[in-house]
Amino acid sequence: IPKARLYTCSENGKDGFFALGLYDIINPEKPKFIGRYNKFGDITASHVHDAFARNDTVYLNCGPSGFAIMDFSDAANPKPILTLKPNEYPNSGYNHSGWLTPNGKTYVMADENHGLPLKVFDLSDIVNGDVVSLLSPAKDTTLAIPHNPLVSCDYAYVSYYYDGLQVYNIKNPSKPKLEAYYPTSTLPNNLSYKGSWGNYPYLPSGNIVVADMQNGLFVVEGVEKPCNAVYSCNPVGTSDGILN
Repeated sequence: IPKARLYTCSENGKDGFFALGLYDIINPEKPKFIGRYNKFGDITASHVHDAFARNDTVYLNCGPSGFAIMDFSDAANPKPILTLKPNEYPNSGYNHSGWLTPNGKTYVMADENHGLPLKVFDLSDIVNGDVVSLLSPAKDTTLAIPHNPLVSCDYAYVSYYYDGLQVYNIKNPSKPKLEAYYPTSTLPNNLSYKGSWGNYPYLPSGNIVVADMQNGLFVVEGVEKPCNAVYSCNPVGTSDGILN
């Protein structure tokens, strides 16, 4: 039975600031407070920037404090499954956000820092989950900034600021590949934060919505259905595609 829980990141209220809040919204008109949290295993977080929840397992991106996977089945005493402090995983930085594959075995995570690659975790053994590959756009790798990766089926859709939408095939998490992209921005990367800010790859049509902070909204043709294995792209160079 779904628990209908709401996790709130970086909650600031009359009782003070908390890294994470938790509410029961089985009756959405009357949410019930469950708890507030700052400590996740051996991580005491200044805040949680993003969270991904599947059932009682919650993936917490704790900004400068690292990354935690927690079991919230007992909300009064959540238990750590895996915690990684800064420098306990490769190319660590500001732990911003991440997304889990449908089968729960792969997690794609972004540290929102110039020049730091995306991390792909193999969570087949979640307690001993580990980064098995790193991803960057085809160019601008020393300046590129990953932001808000989303996963649909075997693909990670990443809003990459100046580098637009980047689409990676992660069916084999140890050997992912950049398979397509859509350039939304023509601005030079001046070490600030401009360009592609977010995307949505879950429309029934398979089209992908991409938001660019300066150039507005783009709707690009993708898969006919969200879980088709192949989407429409025109080849560019030897290995990349540009989405229509």
